[in-house]
Amino acid sequence: MGGYRLFILTIFSWIAASSWAQVTPKTDVVFLLDSSAAVGPAKLASLRAFLLDLVQQWNIGPSGVQVSVVSYGGGIHEEFTLDANGDLQSVQQAIMSVPFRGGTSDQADGIKYARESSFTPSHGARPDANHVIIHVTDQAPADPIATAREAQLAFDQGTKVYSIAVGDGSGLKQMNNMTSDPLSRYLLKADTYSSLKSLVPVLGSRINNEAPRSSSSLPAPSSCLQKADLVFLIDSSSSVGQNDFHHLEDFLKDVIMQLPVQSDKVRVGVAQYGNHPSLEFGLDIYSERLSLMKAVDSIQFMGGGTNTGNAIQYAADKMFSPALGSRQDVPHIAVVITDGQSGDQAATAAAADRARQQGVNLIAMGVGHNVDQAELARIADDPDSENVFQSSSYKDLKALSEQILDAACKVKLVTTTTAAGLTSPKPCLDQLPNCGYYSKDTCNDYRPWAEENCAKFCGFCTVDDLSTPCDDQIDCSGYPLSVCTDPSYLSWNRVNCPRYCGLCHGQCFYKGVSYLHGEKWLDGCDYECVCEDGESGSYSCYNRCPVYQDLPSECTLIPVPGECCLKPVCDFDQKITTTQGSGKGVNSQGIDMCVYAGLQYFTGQSWEIGCDLKCTCTDARMGTYVCQSYCPTYTTVPPFCRLVKKPGDCCDSPVCEFNTITGVKEGQGTISGNGINANPAPVCVDKQPDCASAGKAACLDFPQWAQENCALHCGLCAPATTPTNPDDRCMYDGKAYMKGEMWSIGCDLECTCEVPALGYYRCDSKCPTYNNLPSTCSTKQEVGECCVQTVCDSGSFSPSSTNVTSVGNGDSLNQKLDNGQTVKVLPSESPRVASGGQVNFNWRNRIDGCLFQGRVFVQGQQWQVGCQMTCVCTDASVGKYQCRER
Repeated sequence: MGGYRLFILTIFSWIAASSWAQVTPKTDVVFLLDSSAAVGPAKLASLRAFLLDLVQQWNIGPSGVQVSVVSYGGGIHEEFTLDANGDLQSVQQAIMSVPFRGGTSDQADGIKYARESSFTPSHGARPDANHVIIHVTDQAPADPIATAREAQLAFDQGTKVYSIAVGDGSGLKQMNNMTSDPLSRYLLKADTYSSLKSLVPVLGSRINNEAPRSSSSLPAPSSCLQKADLVFLIDSSSSVGQNDFHHLEDFLKDVIMQLPVQSDKVRVGVAQYGNHPSLEFGLDIYSERLSLMKAVDSIQFMGGGTNTGNAIQYAADKMFSPALGSRQDVPHIAVVITDGQSGDQAATAAAADRARQQGVNLIAMGVGHNVDQAELARIADDPDSENVFQSSSYKDLKALSEQILDAACKVKLVTTTTAAGLTSPKPCLDQLPNCGYYSKDTCNDYRPWAEENCAKFCGFCTVDDLSTPCDDQIDCSGYPLSVCTDPSYLSWNRVNCPRYCGLCHGQCFYKGVSYLHGEKWLDGCDYECVCEDGESGSYSCYNRCPVYQDLPSECTLIPVPGECCLKPVCDFDQKITTTQGSGKGVNSQGIDMCVYAGLQYFTGQSWEIGCDLKCTCTDARMGTYVCQSYCPTYTTVPPFCRLVKKPGDCCDSPVCEFNTITGVKEGQGTISGNGINANPAPVCVDKQPDCASAGKAACLDFPQWAQENCALHCGLCAPATTPTNPDDRCMYDGKAYMKGEMWSIGCDLECTCEVPALGYYRCDSKCPTYNNLPSTCSTKQEVGECCVQTVCDSGSFSPSSTNVTSVGNGDSLNQKLDNGQTVKVLPSESPRVASGGQVNFNWRNRIDGCLFQGRVFVQGQQWQVGCQMTCVCTDASVGKYQCRER
């Protein structure tokens, strides 16, 4: 095979564990427990049992993990300090002795005490240890503003705050502000106190694998891999799940810890993939291990399908390009980690073949029992016996990190003429200022010309540092505009006035905001974008809402509060069991009560029996109550779904992978010269030299002072408020454009001058492309039209976007009907479904059930809405339900 070898590694569970010792950073953990009257003694007992199991996951002791407990209820109580118990047994005895306090709760004071007192040397805290608060409660904060402020002060001190929300999640949103970022790692949920125990492996592993406080805590690199560009492509499909995804992150950090990560040694990039690939960071973003490990902690699980072929293609075309930091004098190695079959196996094999031709080595790791060995064999280099391994589970991956790196060390650099670029002894520069104007096809169709004039743009040379600032070396504002447009001054302009004349790049500009090379951002509910090439200002935006192909008849799409896209729900004939009982009693005030297991309840009051039953007192005068099974049972689950009990949940629930298509648009947005610049662009800076020492909390407490003195630190810079002047201009290729003025580049790019005072302009693609198209679809180019049209001869397509103007929402997709007519696939402006109505989408695929706040309940099923209401689905055929105060 030409070029580099394509190298797949799938891990067999029988391989010996890594001999490299796991390094667990020193950690001081403060459990912050709600012990108020709202919790009660029974729930506190379940909480103690959870803590007893959790501490067994750690190396308890002065050189490992130290534990303290602080409770709140009728005041703040430090039950024991960090240095009070030096071994596991004494810590467990202290936990068993934590009393129930009662009284009212005060979460803000609890966080404040932990921050000001618990993490001090007099209470046993260690300055070189990670400081972690684990907060467990089923109550929303009584004072959300004060609680958020205390949490922010803890963040400013470097403390990580894990929050565990117990119950129906009604207060979950308010807990976001008191939890460290990213929420996908630090915010956990449990249905009941009895289901807390299922969080033990998850939380125990996260504490053990928290990135250390400083680089000095890391061991010396031990890998044989000394110089390479190493990219990880990680499967983030729905079948992986949030829990296993965090085990995958732990594996990545374990590998990184062993590598000599430096710009001239090993460079590491990561992209995850579900319906589409999503760049987390390129090869040129991080040049040391600790920042790289922290970046891995910030990766957020995507969900969706398994589009492995598109991910491999993305790595070969984008990640192993000079634009994203790839070098041509080192091996290119991509590690593909997946737990199942790709959505299109033929496309995956074809993408692997193309990657081989482009000089990419792939190491693929198959995890679990659903991996298709035949597909891995089609991707892998021969012989499969040397290049195919498999792990039984994600939690076992870390033990095999050393074998992965040993395999990577065997990859040799082989020169290939079809690789992404060619090494050049000359400086890597474009001789023309407008290479970005041309299509990438020009690089191959007119290669000699492209090598001479657009070597950097085409990737024919290597740029080691893409973050070089582009600034004018002199005051250029006094020169006439003709200096920029005169070709005889081109070389002089590049050296002296590149920004003024619009000849420099380095960032992407999008809708009034500049983004650094490799930075990712969200454009509302429409797009997930990434600045893929700061040199040219090029970015790609994937539509956040996929198009569902051939949605099964038992499923439909519904709106979910707080979610951008319509979500699929399915009727798998789930059943709920309901029983009735009685137990009559009278309380001390002489009021009739229902009695269950020795406890008394008023009429309408509801209670839970662990993860088994949900009960409601229906008539206290008669002592009658109704109990319902906490979890539904499923008679059938289709092959594209599987039942999974997520950590913290009481019930198994279907996790499904649907066939989806994702639209993508590309564009260029950059910061060019300031034109005539009659109104110089203001620079957003901190006027005070010590803003960082004030922490982020000061930004909230003193907003006016923060705006005037620490605008940059507090994130208060606002390009939209930039003053304007009628003489300000955007510059492009030596031409000046007024605010709002548009120009075209080729057929499919449309540019707009958006903020001329800052030289901001943006060029967007008018034509989307789609990944994962089925074989029944084909593209055609109509004469006189810019955009290619996609026509699908069979199948149905359901857009999950509700924005009819977004690019890639299904536009340019055309579907042939049974009568031979071709119709366009377009989203609905607003979904035709609301709480209390029939569950359907676009009047098709109607399913029975009651829709409430993005969830569908079956006939007779009860649910609680916080502490306010208890509801029941009374007629699933029309979506009717009734709610009463609890």
